[in-house]
Amino acid sequence: DGSYKSGELIPVYILTDEAITVDTTSGTPSILLETGASDDAVAYTSGSLSNVLIFNYTVGAGDNSSDLDYESTSALVLNSGTMTDAAGNALVLTLPTVGAANSLGANKNLVIDTTAPTISETTVVPTPSTDTTPTVVMTSNEAGTISSPSGQTISSSTSASASTNNVTFAALADGTYGAVTLLVTDPAGNASNTLTLTSFTIDNGAPSAFTVGAVASTGGTVVANYLNSTNSGVSVTVPVANDASLVNGTIQLRMKVGVNAYADIGSAATITTADTNQAVTLTYEQIEAAANYAEGGVLTFTAIITDSAGNATTGTASGTTLTVDQDVPVISETTAITTPDNDTTPTVVMTSDQAGAISSPSGQTLTGDVTAEAAANNVTFAALDDGTYGAVT
Repeated sequence: DGSYKSGELIPVYILTDEAITVDTTSGTPSILLETGASDDAVAYTSGSLSNVLIFNYTVGAGDNSSDLDYESTSALVLNSGTMTDAAGNALVLTLPTVGAANSLGANKNLVIDTTAPTISETTVVPTPSTDTTPTVVMTSNEAGTISSPSGQTISSSTSASASTNNVTFAALADGTYGAVTLLVTDPAGNASNTLTLTSFTIDNGAPSAFTVGAVASTGGTVVANYLNSTNSGVSVTVPVANDASLVNGTIQLRMKVGVNAYADIGSAATITTADTNQAVTLTYEQIEAAANYAEGGVLTFTAIITDSAGNATTGTASGTTLTVDQDVPVISETTAITTPDNDTTPTVVMTSDQAGAISSPSGQTLTGDVTAEAAANNVTFAALDDGTYGAVT
């Protein structure tokens, strides 16, 4: 019993009820075996003067049989040789019916298989990944035993079915695996094509430490360290290291207001280039929707960088903060300039509800202190020509 591949030898025995003398002087008897598309005539080898006649069959390329048997009851032929008993009586050459009792097929389960399995990669190993015991899905058209000629240990079952098969590797170290191979050997010993898997990378190293860079308001009047009512958003600069595993990873900004806890803000930005400073923008609406957002609040920003394998590092917060100042100052004229008057550097008293910088949109030059207090403020103009000033602002 068993499975046999091309080149292997199987002795086929014909048992008789008395000793038989085989004379091959004029020809060699043979038995015709049913071996698929082309049957094999197997010549007599030995056994003369005994009741066991031996025909040595060497499996040929292309031979196949699920249960080896001879071709028919008349498969045994003399080919001009003789097979006789001691009295000279010729051996009856008729064999038992194929597949019936005492036939080769009934007595032995001999599988002839000269066809090698064919295997292919069905589902590749995800890459990059933090999984140190990755699984590939492989398809085989025959059952057999799975091995890895490239030397990786297989932790899952090594029995392949004639279908899709999940092949899981034992723990692998971090690195790129570009030449991992699989092989399926069928029960007859035929080896499949050697399958080289698609390259995959295992990466469990977290991105390097970093500190979030500059933070600035965007749109409208940009004032360092402030988020005012004219601004439309915020830009946060995050340094991306010279590490190829970061490409296609993400940057997730985080923000806190005052002493409150950090929380994610905005969507994660995709890292497109390594070794750069990547600006990530937020809209004013995203910032305003944050928990604890309030006038006068101090906004502090940090970020989480996640590489393409899923490893993450939280950076040190930026040294730049933004103070929320959305309220527009309200000013009023408290004491008007005396008019008419010969003073060419007149002073007006203006009251403001907030501190800030005083300017004259109408173009007059101011002298003295132009810093407003949240109180009454004396505003003095530089020398003016004679005339009436009806639109000074």
